[in-house]
Amino acid sequence: MKTLGVALIAALIQGASIEAPQQVPVASIAGNVVKWGTADRLSEVIVELRAEGGARPVASTATSENGEFVFPNVAAGRYRVFATRSGFAPAEYGRRRPNGAGQGISLAPGERRSGLQIAMTEGATVYGRISDRNGQPLPFADVRIEKVDYKSGRAALVPVQTAITNDLGEYRIFWIAPGQYYIRASANNNQTYGGTMLVNPGGADTSGATWGATTRPTARVTRPVGLDDGELYAPLYYPSVPSIENASLVELRAGMERNASFTMIPARTREVRGVVVDQSTGQPVQSGLRASLYPIDRYTQTGGTTLQFNPDNGAFRFSGVRSGAYELIATAGDLTGRLVVDVPDRDVNVTVNVSPPPRLSGRVRFEGQPPTGFPADLSRVLEIVIRGTSQLTAGTTATGEFEFQKVPVGNYQIGVQPFAPLMDLP
Repeated sequence: MKTLGVALIAALIQGASIEAPQQVPVASIAGNVVKWGTADRLSEVIVELRAEGGARPVASTATSENGEFVFPNVAAGRYRVFATRSGFAPAEYGRRRPNGAGQGISLAPGERRSGLQIAMTEGATVYGRISDRNGQPLPFADVRIEKVDYKSGRAALVPVQTAITNDLGEYRIFWIAPGQYYIRASANNNQTYGGTMLVNPGGADTSGATWGATTRPTARVTRPVGLDDGELYAPLYYPSVPSIENASLVELRAGMERNASFTMIPARTREVRGVVVDQSTGQPVQSGLRASLYPIDRYTQTGGTTLQFNPDNGAFRFSGVRSGAYELIATAGDLTGRLVVDVPDRDVNVTVNVSPPPRLSGRVRFEGQPPTGFPADLSRVLEIVIRGTSQLTAGTTATGEFEFQKVPVGNYQIGVQPFAPLMDLP
């Protein structure tokens, strides 16, 4: 009986070992961090491993005295490797220039990837003071380091780093990757329309000041912001010009410190008023009306937000508008209309006609043979995307035709892309 029990236990153990799942071999990544343009290794660099497309690290480590790092247990997949160190611009593996794009890494199960090298550059610094026309400091002003980026063949200004001025109107932006940038300052937080700020006298709240209502006791303080009635601060580009066309492209080199101070220039605001008319009836639209006003320049094009809208029997009014060119988009149910408005140094009255949205159709054809892996039947293979005032998508038929039934008026760019299952095709 005792022998039978031992044999039974042994059989159970043997069965369990047979049914146990096989362990997936883990991969590893190793490399080093150097100073850009040299072979000098950098110690105490924080290195982060992130899944491609992820914002948070899945693992992090620090380089040793000889600048080496290793991630010993990594699951198979695609990753990106980032590096940060005090005094240096943030870096990523695979960059060919200090502020360029990095490259992802594909790891197979059990793969041992070594020899990765990340080069870091000393960061540049931009500092300065933001003041009003009376020379008084403007706290809470926003300063941005921006660069030109191209998306879908279109230039756009993209913020790289930002800062808020302190109580002395001073700011400091540091560890900027060397390159060419525009510097932009705005003082929207100083446009109080009455100059009232609520200050918390208790001092326990580190935010210091709160705009609007608060449940804690407050004292009402009037702070002059250098604006007269009907004025606001227009954003400025270095060296204190309101237009990006006249701005200076600033070259920042490794370790450089650049002073960029601004005196904010008040601009007189105007109103854009008008009425939205149904083109088929010639009568003002009286329900379901929406309107948006967008600034137009060579970078933002139709980018922007609604400034102010007060519907009343087809009428609208945008207040606080600076002089310049704008695109006005109006919709009422299925009706849509567009108008380019030039706002000089006076108020403007306009009429916007709305009508049913147009239909957009076309066909996709390949020059020569389709890429490898594409079937002859293009239905459910290609996706057409139009981006602009709205973003719309449509599929193609077997012969590549596509159609959008209702497209709101506006400027668009048309792109063609494979559906998700074919995104990895060469």
